[in-house]
Amino acid sequence: MSSNHFAEQKVTIDFPIAKVKEAINSILAQKSTKYPHKKENLNEIMGTYQFFELGINSLQFNLSLSEISESKTELNFRVTPDVTSKASSSSCAQGITNFQGHISNTLTGQPLASSSGCAILVLVGIGATMAMMFF
Repeated sequence: MSSNHFAEQKVTIDFPIAKVKEAINSILAQKSTKYPHKKENLNEIMGTYQFFELGINSLQFNLSLSEISESKTELNFRVTPDVTSKASSSSCAQGITNFQGHISNTLTGQPLASSSGCAILVLVGIGATMAMMFF
């Protein structure tokens, strides 16, 4: 089953390709349950990565890196729904945005988010409701 839904994006960042590769490897290691992958689908020498994002609408990522200069790297994303997913093009684009956020956080030394902002708001809401029940 082929899908017409996908998202593509090219972005150039001001970091050397070696640092970007380190960041990607770190994200995939730290978030291996969210971004599962097979070792043979990660080719660090060629700068190509294929992995998945698990969720309500699972996505397949194809990411390639190109060195623009010693201090600049181009990231080329193509994201499609997994074969069992009915994700839209906007879901695919959101997947790119989320992974770019992880790359940015890793490159700037910030921690990777463990959950989405929506989940945090739900937990705060539940906590507030429980507090009102007991007081």
